[in-house]
Amino acid sequence: MKILDFLKLPNGKYILRKVMGKDEGWLYLYGELPVPIEAEKIYQKTLQGYPLEYQFNEVFFYGEKFYIKEGVLIPRDDTEAVLERALQFIREHRDQIRKVVDVGTGSGVLAILIKKEFPELEVIGTDISPVAIEVAKRNRGIHGVEVEFRVESLFSDPDVDLVISNPPYLEEGYPLPNPFEPEEAFYGGGRDGLEFTKRLIRHSIKKGVKWGILEIGALHQQELEKWLKGEPGIGEVEFFKDYFGNWRGVIIGFNPIDLYRFSFSEKRGLSWEKENEKGERGIAPPL
Repeated sequence: MKILDFLKLPNGKYILRKVMGKDEGWLYLYGELPVPIEAEKIYQKTLQGYPLEYQFNEVFFYGEKFYIKEGVLIPRDDTEAVLERALQFIREHRDQIRKVVDVGTGSGVLAILIKKEFPELEVIGTDISPVAIEVAKRNRGIHGVEVEFRVESLFSDPDVDLVISNPPYLEEGYPLPNPFEPEEAFYGGGRDGLEFTKRLIRHSIKKGVKWGILEIGALHQQELEKWLKGEPGIGEVEFFKDYFGNWRGVIIGFNPIDLYRFSFSEKRGLSWEKENEKGERGIAPPL
């Protein structure tokens, strides 16, 4: 196959520039030359569903380049809308935010870009995957920021002002985009895929967090809004859409924890008691 023909293929230009180390002008000028065998092999692997990002160990997110490898979720453009709203929110509440935790940090893109924009903040990223934390730490070094990354399911830090997360939220049985990215980064648990999201929200209330900014699935807005209305410790809620007009995230204000009496377990999550006007106590049902 000639270079000119390969340039017409999906991602053909990117593959050739990476493999041959030449710019676009050179590729068109010498378009009659044969395509390197390595480039053809890479393209064939993409046809089998193997992500191009894994093959070149790089991914572009919010205009920045990050290291990525198999076993770690590849950041999507959808999540850029979540980051943008988070940056805007921090600017608007700058005097009230000192510590930010990115739960399910993956390759660390959210935590790193928040730190780059607000270097005075304390930013922490957690993930259950040791491979993800390894990649996040490598990206920390590439971008020259001080972010603490550690293996942890949720977070144990006190005095957190803002929790941000792109949690797993696909429902059971939903087809994955490819068989190479980690399943645990996609499936959120339960029939609706919101089990982890609910657990994170309840944990944030228990820890006294002020706000949460979470990514959601395009079809989750109504269901999550209904659930939030019945939950204790939930204040103002604002859902927002991505660049394509799909529901993509939610900003949640958490009420002060001392308004409620909480009990917490990993199995039941957060339960609560609150006296009503008659002095009786109601118990919130479990998930």
